[in-house]
Amino acid sequence: MAESVDASERLVLQLMQQELEQLKAGQKGKVREDELDDYALALQLQILSISDHIQSQDDREYCLRAFPQTRVQQPAATLPNQSASPTVVVAGPSRPARSLEPAPTVTKQPVSSKVENVAEGQSESSAPSGSNATTSATPADSDENLVCVACDELQNNKTAARAPCGHIYCPDCLACLFGAATTDESLFPPRCCKQPIPLDGTRKWLPDELIAEFEKKTLEFTTANRTYCSNMSCSTFIPSNDIDSDRAYCQACEVWTCTICKSAEHDGLCPDDPTKADILAMAQENGWQQCYGCMRLVEINTGCNHMRCLCGTEFCYSCGKQWHTCKCELWSEDRLIQRADQLVERGMFGGNNNANAAAQAQRHIRRTHECVHGNWKFRSGGAQCEECRDWLPSFIFECRACNILACKRCRHNRL
Repeated sequence: MAESVDASERLVLQLMQQELEQLKAGQKGKVREDELDDYALALQLQILSISDHIQSQDDREYCLRAFPQTRVQQPAATLPNQSASPTVVVAGPSRPARSLEPAPTVTKQPVSSKVENVAEGQSESSAPSGSNATTSATPADSDENLVCVACDELQNNKTAARAPCGHIYCPDCLACLFGAATTDESLFPPRCCKQPIPLDGTRKWLPDELIAEFEKKTLEFTTANRTYCSNMSCSTFIPSNDIDSDRAYCQACEVWTCTICKSAEHDGLCPDDPTKADILAMAQENGWQQCYGCMRLVEINTGCNHMRCLCGTEFCYSCGKQWHTCKCELWSEDRLIQRADQLVERGMFGGNNNANAAAQAQRHIRRTHECVHGNWKFRSGGAQCEECRDWLPSFIFECRACNILACKRCRHNRL
């Protein structure tokens, strides 16, 4: 399990970052920015690597504060009568973590060392595979480079958790992902590479209070046509156990709510709600659409008319009907042109120097609109994630097929 951040380590990284930035500033004017020589390229990559390591420290600190965990003393992996050499681990944004001089001594772990497979909730033997080895098991040899896909920290065989897709997570990042899934429904269920990470296989790494909160949110997020307390100062989700016919009782504030109109309990037919009528009128005026599954209002920013709501409902943004049940156009012309212009401005298809770039971009968008985002490339420089809208100051990932830009979390856990 990753330890808390050492203040001296952070200071060293910050001083290294400042020194490299000074070296980079001294290179300005010597080479063209679009034609970096080997020295300038190595300098830029080292700056990105250190920035990424500092960011991973910040993320780990946040996770430890949000979900403190019991620390387990790990045995030192050193040879007898040989002291361990100090090692600085640097994690690059698109490559496994590596160690700088002096190089660490590689020590074989006993065959009882294990990497936990969260897909099955069972451990996988690290013994070398032989003629009798089963193809379903993933070997966890002690020589395997176990790097957390979220924070790029090296893990040992006893703290690494393997997601169903094969990626490795450290306990802190795993807890951070499950914690985020309780507050951001777009991250629910917790998943990596589109494969859900089951709770049963991760309980040993998660705090009890996080498990309880996640189970509560699972009930909420998997309920269709949810009812929330009509008391605006409460708004607590009301489970089906507290619903009697068309009346729902809130255990938190003891208020009754109508499950049909979602307003306070009333006699007779549901009255017209002027506030809801105003909201729906505003939605129609702004071109918003309402999900028929959970009644959320949805606004599209870019892309085709195929919408998938947070609740899982798929519908047509143009008419609001269930997807594949209408005859609406797949694309709205203005959004298609807008997306094509974005790609051209990014320099694709010859950029603004190519008169046919916009038309080529539109054909490319139509061809790749159902992309599964299976192949990514690393891009240096600041950019905005097109999924969560966060600004990434140092680097971002770009899908090689549809060219969507995504941060590391969206790439693995949201898309």
